[in-house]
Amino acid sequence: MKPTVVVAGAFGEFGRAFVQDAGEAGYEVVALDLQRSIDTQPPLDGSGASLTLPVDARDASSVSEAFAVIEENVESVDALVSFVGYMLVPPKAIDDVTDVEWADVLHGNLTTFFNLCRAGLPALRRGTGPSAIVAVSSGLAIDPIHGTGPYSAAKSGLHGLVKTLAVENAPKIRVNAVAPSAADTNFLQGGTGRDGSSHGREWFDAERYQQTVPMDRLCEPRDVSDLVLFLLSNQASYITGQIVHLNGGKRMP
Repeated sequence: MKPTVVVAGAFGEFGRAFVQDAGEAGYEVVALDLQRSIDTQPPLDGSGASLTLPVDARDASSVSEAFAVIEENVESVDALVSFVGYMLVPPKAIDDVTDVEWADVLHGNLTTFFNLCRAGLPALRRGTGPSAIVAVSSGLAIDPIHGTGPYSAAKSGLHGLVKTLAVENAPKIRVNAVAPSAADTNFLQGGTGRDGSSHGREWFDAERYQQTVPMDRLCEPRDVSDLVLFLLSNQASYITGQIVHLNGGKRMP
């Protein structure tokens, strides 16, 4: 029987690359995302999920309903990966951020992961073997830049939640996070699927940023996918509660 991984945010650029790679690695994939993302961001060629469900991870009831459907349709849930998240675009200094924007970004990056884990943990505990959760965070949690206050705060909170979940659920379930540096994807326009708008990337100078990275390139979706697959695998069986930085040497903690 193939292991099953539930992927939230499966139709963004990182998520689509992971769905393809996870399928090739032998996983059955359950894909969760906003209906708009499912409609407008098709899977990569040759990839696909055995089950796709529209879910708003900001809504606890939407997530709970999705996991009820998942448990009716799969024999065992073995892994959970969350690519859910977005930032304000263009970035804003803290004193310019509205109450609504602050709450939205914290809810979209931190509460979403709480909702997914709270709903998914019972299914993971019932799995036949060791299970794993991976959250995709951001290097901006550790090294914020001007204007990323709500996003950096939310991802810092995510790190605390990852560590707490790792303590509470060991040894059955390992919980880790991947913190990539900047990737020149639609995320830098505010993410895909939330409101259908496009704000452009005039605020982000990719060429200038690349000059600060020892590996001399930006992060790519496949970099994230490869690392997430490793953290789900038995090769990472002694790794839990960790924030793994993926930044081409830009930051060396």
